[in-house]
Amino acid sequence: RKVTAASRTVGPQGDEMEMEQRRRMTIGAAPEEQEVRQFHWQEKVYGRKETARYLSAANCVTETDLIHHNTVSTLTQRGLRPCRLSTLVANEAIDPLMAPLVTEATQPPPEAGMAGPRLRPARAASNASTSESPVHTPARTPPPSSLRVPGDAMMLIADLGHTDRCSGDDQHILCVIRATSSGIEIRPDFTSGTPLRVETLMGDVFEYDLLHVSADAAPDVAAQEARIDKDVDRRRAELLRNVVGTEFERAHAQRRLHVFGEIISGHGFEYDNLLVSASLEQGGWAVDGDQGPIQTQQARCQSVDGVEVAHFGHAFEYSLTEPEAADTMSPPRLHFKIASVDRWDRYRIEGYAYHSLPTQPGQHEWDLATWRPDGDGVTSEMRRFFLGGGLEVLEPTYLGVPEEARGSKILSKLYFRTRAGGTLRVRLHVVAHAPQSGIAAAPAPSATHSLLSAVDRARSRLRAAHAVATLRATTVPLKTADS
Repeated sequence: RKVTAASRTVGPQGDEMEMEQRRRMTIGAAPEEQEVRQFHWQEKVYGRKETARYLSAANCVTETDLIHHNTVSTLTQRGLRPCRLSTLVANEAIDPLMAPLVTEATQPPPEAGMAGPRLRPARAASNASTSESPVHTPARTPPPSSLRVPGDAMMLIADLGHTDRCSGDDQHILCVIRATSSGIEIRPDFTSGTPLRVETLMGDVFEYDLLHVSADAAPDVAAQEARIDKDVDRRRAELLRNVVGTEFERAHAQRRLHVFGEIISGHGFEYDNLLVSASLEQGGWAVDGDQGPIQTQQARCQSVDGVEVAHFGHAFEYSLTEPEAADTMSPPRLHFKIASVDRWDRYRIEGYAYHSLPTQPGQHEWDLATWRPDGDGVTSEMRRFFLGGGLEVLEPTYLGVPEEARGSKILSKLYFRTRAGGTLRVRLHVVAHAPQSGIAAAPAPSATHSLLSAVDRARSRLRAAHAVATLRATTVPLKTADS
């Protein structure tokens, strides 16, 4: 309904000029200036501009336009005249002049509650009502022409231009209705006593109310909807359990490590057809399950940038639990043995390597330089070339620190003759599963750690200053005997 109208004057040249001080006159609740309509979800109501467009078949290009043409023609033959109020339904193209309003109106609502797009208080007028109803004053800038109504929404539009023309250049969005998982969302919200106001380009001011007039559901329908909602929630929870799983473990008293590793590749070895075997030295840590030694497939070398590389891509994993007695703990180690087998089944040792497993979470990648025992001259090398075989390490722990040498300050391998081998590349992803104290021990990035430390120090100073101020405010000076 229109509540005020702008007064305009015409200059000597016939140009329409707006007066500096526009005189407003209250029209009141004139019947011809009021319009009441009830809308249903996704109900298409044609406005004046749409009716003028779709009446002519020449303006209809797509199949959807032809459907609108037939509908508008039928309504016109029945004598139905277009009204100011109309709707835009799901996936319907939006007038380019209205796209800025649509972009603003479909933004997420503020935390304080629902609100219409760009509202401001109405300007005071001499004969106008002093209502504090908000007034729409959206900006109008040419937007992209490919904007459409979202598939879960509909819009109520008001054409507030002059009744003698249907240019559609003074259209306003009254509200946006969306269907969400929690129900129906409307912006702005339903009015409760105070109407909303919108101002046109000509200075006219209209008021409108948004009322919820849906009939209450019957008891049996409400019960059926409640059962459907309960079933949907149950199915959603079941889907979440299937996706996430229910095998998460609670924090243990001891630190746990889950190691997901991969033997990636090897290069620089003497012979082709390489294979890798590995074993874990627990070092006092408990290993979950029956996790035996690691054995890869045979891999032939391929030339990569002039280097012969054997690609393994062999994955493995370990789950380890930290021992309760810290004095008996040593870091677990992985021992690797690289060998080659040719077409005559000649087996040769190509190298040994070892590395301690990292106890901190994260990604780790190693390039391990290997070595192999060296024989007593040319004879052992000829035997290795013609017959295969060669010297092997019988005790895998000898690759690092032998069992019998632990606790000793001296470890000598002076007379142990070796020869350099190739390089083995291994990648590990370590996950720590521990109580809060164990997780807190994981190192943080230096910049983040220093920032958090500075924030903690600032908070401590603020708490201390607040405590001193409170103490001073509540302390009463003692009176002396002379006072």
